[in-house]
Amino acid sequence: MSLAKCRHLCIGYKYLGLQYAYQCFCGNHLNHRVYPQSSELQCNMGCTSEPHRMCGGVWRNSVYKV
Repeated sequence: MSLAKCRHLCIGYKYLGLQYAYQCFCGNHLNHRVYPQSSELQCNMGCTSEPHRMCGGVWRNSVYKV
């Protein structure tokens, strides 16, 4: 996974989340009550196609605006 590929897959959505180095999630809302923001240090897994970019972690999303 890469940020560019996930952005392409999430066209039409407001946000994207990269998780566990290779997963891409799309959505239009952030649920801060149930899933509060964590430390960026917990997003510690490099993307499979972009090892220099962090693609979340275990149960952690790196969230971007599409």
